[in-house]
Amino acid sequence: VTGCMSDGLSIINISDPANPVYEGVMADISINGAFAVDVAGMYAYVVGYESDGLAVINISDPTRPALEGSVASSSVMDSARSVVVSGTYAYVAARNSNSLAVIDVSDPTNPVVEGSLIDGTNLHGAYAVAISGNYAYVTGFYSDSLAVINISDPVNPTYVKSVRNASLNGPLSVSISGAYAYVASYYSDSLTVVDIANPNNPTVVGSVSDGANLNGAQSVDVSGKYAYVA
Repeated sequence: VTGCMSDGLSIINISDPANPVYEGVMADISINGAFAVDVAGMYAYVVGYESDGLAVINISDPTRPALEGSVASSSVMDSARSVVVSGTYAYVAARNSNSLAVIDVSDPTNPVVEGSLIDGTNLHGAYAVAISGNYAYVTGFYSDSLAVINISDPVNPTYVKSVRNASLNGPLSVSISGAYAYVASYYSDSLTVVDIANPNNPTVVGSVSDGANLNGAQSVDVSGKYAYVA
């Protein structure tokens, strides 16, 4: 769990679902404004929106998480909001730099910016990222869009296509399951389903908006036939 005000990563023991217990914490200037986390193997990858960077944290001992390495860049990770790890790369969406940054994390002690895409039109207010195959799907909070980025060449990610719709007003989160991307949007109080079977032509196939129960929707995760929206 990231704490944006405590600038840290907390580890919670959930072996007993009825009694989750605090296990360990790590706070560091490299995750100032800690905003999102992804876990792969023995490492947690945390982005800080105030530190404009990514930190790699060794979680092999959950009671003593330790900083392994970090990288910061105000040009491509300004106000970093989301991170997803796939293979030896971490993909970071950054709001203020309107960007997707590709970080080589093959050496956890020395993460390096490998490539990036800055696009003030299609990634305006880049907020969330999800990966499927050779493509990254990035929400643009201010562009009211879901953009498809080809990441087959990590050094040179390239823009493919965007989808815009009235239901994608202020999209803050995206989750992928099969051939569909599920997007939660803040201003439209909605969940939007986007067909991404053809990455060159993402298409909205359905949406639900509910000003009472989805008011200010900020996050979505999908499991089986259900989407869970907060």
